[in-house]
Amino acid sequence: MAYFYQKIEKQKKLLFISGGIILVTILIILWYQGFFKIPGIQPLDEPEIIMPERKIEINFEFLGSQILKDLQPFEEITPSKEVSGRENPFLPY
Repeated sequence: MAYFYQKIEKQKKLLFISGGIILVTILIILWYQGFFKIPGIQPLDEPEIIMPERKIEINFEFLGSQILKDLQPFEEITPSKEVSGRENPFLPY
């Protein structure tokens, strides 16, 4: 009877220790992610750099260039008439 009582006490101690380790780990993760930061104290933001708007110009003269006219279309790929592969590819050889 005393053996079982000691075993139960040991399990209780291990439960509290493991629960404490889990709690400390969660608190460290939350602290690292900034959960406990005071909202009133924040670091100063970097000043935003405002870029001037750029006008996009498309050069349509390229569509009439000789380089584009010299391009050749690909040949049409016809499907193979012979049977390829095995009936059930998941069966071992």
